[in-house]
Amino acid sequence: MSKLQKYLDFLIEKYEVETKGILSDDGKKVSVDGKEYPLLPWRNERRFIELKKICETTVGEISHFKIMSVNSKSISLSDVIKKEIDLVEYIGASKITKVFEAKNGETCSIICETEKGWVATLELACSLPSKTKTVDKHEIITDRGTACDRGVDSQTPLYSTYVYGGEEKTFTDVDFELYGLTAEEISVVRQAFEITKNGKIGEENIQSDARLEKLLNCIEKSEKTCEDVRV
Repeated sequence: MSKLQKYLDFLIEKYEVETKGILSDDGKKVSVDGKEYPLLPWRNERRFIELKKICETTVGEISHFKIMSVNSKSISLSDVIKKEIDLVEYIGASKITKVFEAKNGETCSIICETEKGWVATLELACSLPSKTKTVDKHEIITDRGTACDRGVDSQTPLYSTYVYGGEEKTFTDVDFELYGLTAEEISVVRQAFEITKNGKIGEENIQSDARLEKLLNCIEKSEKTCEDVRV
């Protein structure tokens, strides 16, 4: 049994959920009553939840959504693209209508136009040494100010605790029930638990995942033709 499955079983038992959720080995799907549901775990990551709330309640109309994400070579670039374009639509609450991609190996730049007229630019790469932690930043510019998931002037993610010795270690615990997991692992377990409790969320994920596949196909077409592609 995987580490994440043990935490999922813990939540199911603690909250006396009658259904049983089984995580796939790669952590990308959860099976409930024999039906598989895709996971979009970043939607359960606290910083993105808060960024979405800020966009809904505090800042004004979006004009530009800027995303930078540099990842380990061990991570698939297509998985990074899928995550980031979903965040564009999920946080910005506007569907992408047109895309353009320029790609060089495991790095790419993507420009998206949305149905509300604002633009998203994505600078993505999977070029860091294996096991290197992701360096990313999500910044939204509006007609009333800006919102960002990173501290002002920070170039890399900040952690709550740094331990120095034989090797450097960092810790940032964001969930008292899932102590010891990374933010990314917590979001996987939390979303799998939500789907186990409420199949409606799983059905919504199926629809969202199908749309993301369509967007990925449009981005791939743009990369091959060097032209804008309408979604």
